[in-house]
Amino acid sequence: MSRRTLSRSLAVALAALSTLVFAADCGSGSAGDLGAYRNPSTTEAYLGLGYSWASLKYSQVISANTFGVNNSGGTSYVDLSLAIPLGESGWTLQLHGGRTTYASNTNLGYFFNGSSVTGNNYLFSYTDYKLGIAKEIKGYTLALAYTNADTKSRAADHDVTVYENSFGRNIGESRATFTLAKAFREPAGGDAVAIQIRCA
Repeated sequence: MSRRTLSRSLAVALAALSTLVFAADCGSGSAGDLGAYRNPSTTEAYLGLGYSWASLKYSQVISANTFGVNNSGGTSYVDLSLAIPLGESGWTLQLHGGRTTYASNTNLGYFFNGSSVTGNNYLFSYTDYKLGIAKEIKGYTLALAYTNADTKSRAADHDVTVYENSFGRNIGESRATFTLAKAFREPAGGDAVAIQIRCA
């Protein structure tokens, strides 16, 4: 990548800071609050920088809540990703490390177990990793990856759940994933449509 291209990429990334980037709207426009949960619509700003096979991105939530977590504005995410070509083999080594940090804000509606406060929003923070390998074969992209996140299952009282689902399983932790993807482009330079089949 030339110095001019790098400078242009940095300028574009910096421009994104002045733009409200709508990151997720998991509910309808009329979705409201429900108990300890809030409307999951989240707005974040980000700064990204990429060079060759490496990219670094910093995101910060600028809305009042983060994906439905009450009083969680200011949540940040740092993402370092590497996609390293393995010679002329066509295979790419994929490495990723990220850190999601929630501020230590109180959230009594969630972390109050009826008799005491068992924690705060910082318990939602976690670090995630990915190690994978991918290759494009006849228009299809095959990828095999191992991922891990040190998400906490429950708060200190072992009663209030954090990242534990209704089946008693931590939704983070370790898992292996195989992905088969195919991108289709519409005629006359239209947008690409991607189809993925994923097994975890």
